[in-house]
Amino acid sequence: FRRVLFRSMTTVTMVRRRGDVVAPTISDINYDGLSIVVLERPRAPAPADYAHDGKPHPCIQPGEYDVPWTENVYPKHPACYHVVTGPGTPSPDRSDILLHSANWIRELLGCLAPGLKAEVVEGDYEGQHVRELGVSGSKAALGQLLDKLCRKDFKLVIQDE
Repeated sequence: FRRVLFRSMTTVTMVRRRGDVVAPTISDINYDGLSIVVLERPRAPAPADYAHDGKPHPCIQPGEYDVPWTENVYPKHPACYHVVTGPGTPSPDRSDILLHSANWIRELLGCLAPGLKAEVVEGDYEGQHVRELGVSGSKAALGQLLDKLCRKDFKLVIQDE
């Protein structure tokens, strides 16, 4: 007789703050002593905020998603998480959603960016001076999340406030 113990997958809850549907979407994650914010593209982006590919790439639908750890899979984001979307998920028409560091929505194509604080962030991006709502400390927040989750897969539950 052999007893097998199955460890359940860690669940992390992300609660989206209320806000203007055309403004960047801000959420909160409070997990096991870790408190970070998450930036996503607007719920309903205005045409001026469409991504460089001409598409809106709004934030993904609330619901439950599997989030595997990836390393050296995405050249621009070698250490990140991949939010599994597509058929059978709350966002069946989406793909390639990552959880990676970024400061502004212009750096996201539907992805999620952790940060230490949601605020107006000022800096330079691709030759332009930017001053807009985003997240600060994104690389540090991603590092804290990676360390807290031990770079292991997890389940993400997204809820609207």
